[in-house]
Amino acid sequence: MRSAWLVVVASFVSALAGCAAASVARVHVPLVLEAQGDEVARARTEIERAAAHLEVELAVLDVPPAPPLDALDSVDVSAVRRAYDDGELEACLASLPSPERLEASLRLGDLVTPSRALFWRMACLRALGHEDEARAVAREHASRELPLPDDLGAANAIAETMLRDAHRAAAASARVAIAIETTPPGARVAIDGRVRDELTPCAPLLVPGRHLVRVSLPTFASQDVSIDVTESEATAPITLALARSQPEAASRALADRRGEGRALDDDVSLSLLVVSLRSRALVLVSRDADRTRAALVTLEDDAVAGTVVRAERVGREQWDLRGLLQDVLVRGSLVAPEPELYERPELWIAIAGAVIVGAGIALGVAIEPDVRTRVTW
Repeated sequence: MRSAWLVVVASFVSALAGCAAASVARVHVPLVLEAQGDEVARARTEIERAAAHLEVELAVLDVPPAPPLDALDSVDVSAVRRAYDDGELEACLASLPSPERLEASLRLGDLVTPSRALFWRMACLRALGHEDEARAVAREHASRELPLPDDLGAANAIAETMLRDAHRAAAASARVAIAIETTPPGARVAIDGRVRDELTPCAPLLVPGRHLVRVSLPTFASQDVSIDVTESEATAPITLALARSQPEAASRALADRRGEGRALDDDVSLSLLVVSLRSRALVLVSRDADRTRAALVTLEDDAVAGTVVRAERVGREQWDLRGLLQDVLVRGSLVAPEPELYERPELWIAIAGAVIVGAGIALGVAIEPDVRTRVTW
C-alpha cells in the first residue's frame, strides 16, 4: 500500500514538473551588432550568454550590403555635336537618347544629360526644317525647367534664340495645380528630377507641358508617372497606392543614408534595416565608449516607419546585455515582463509537490498494513 502511494505521488509531481517545463515556441528576432575592434568578439559572447535566458531567439546578423546600381548607358553628346557640325543631321538625330532614357536620367536627378540631349534634338530638327517639332522640343525643355546647356552657343544663333524664347514663355505662363495623393500619405515628391518641399497629399504648381512625377517614401517602393499638363483642360489627380519596398531597394536606401552621414540607429534607418533583413522586428546593439545602447524596432505592413524603443547601460553596467535586451524586448511587447516570485508557477508547483509528498509520506506511515502471525506445531 505504501509503495503504491509513493508511486502515485512521484507520478503526480513528475506531471506537474513536465507542465512547468513544457517548451514554448520562441520568437525569432534578428540582431545587428554595431561595434569596433576587439569589442565585437566580447559583445557577441555577451549576447549569446544573454540569449540563453531570454524568451526570444536572437540571431546576430550583419547589415546587408547595398546591391550595385544599374548603370545607365552613357550619352556621348559630343558625337551628336560633331554630326551637327558636319551637317549629318539625320545621324545627329539617330545618335540622341530615347525619351525613356532621358526620363531614366531624371529619376536619378541628372538634369544635365536631358538638357543637352533635348537642346541638340531641337537644333537638328530646326536645321532639317522641322520648325514645329523643334519648337515642341524647346517647350518640353522649358516646361521641365531644365538648366540651359553649357554648349548652348555651339549651335547657330537661331537655335539658341528658340530655346531662350521657350524658357521666357514658360516663366511667364500660368502654373497649373496638380493634385497628388498617396497611400500611405507623407511621400516625398520630385518633379523632373527636382525634389519638392511638398509631401503628399499636395498640389504642386507646374508649367504646362510634359513632366515626370516621382513619389518616394522610406520603406516603400518609389513610383513614377509621366503626365501632360495643359492650361485648357484639367489634369486628372494622381492617386498612387505604394507597395512595401523590396529588401534590395531598402538596402540601397540605407546605404545612401549612411553615405550622407545618417546614424544607423535613427528611426528611418532602423525601419529600412528591418525591411532589408526581411523581418518585422529587429534589435540593434551599439557600442560607444563606455556605453551600450539597444534599439528594438517593429514594423507593421502599412506603417511608414517602425515603432522604436530604446535603452542603454553606462559605466559599470555597460556589459549588462541581458538586462539591456530584456528591457527593450519587454517595452517593445515582444516578451512578457518577468513575474514576481509569487506569480511564478514553478513556486506553486514546488509548494504543491512538497505538500503532496508530505501528505503521501504521512499517510503511508499512518496506514499500517495488517500483520498476521501463524503458529504451527
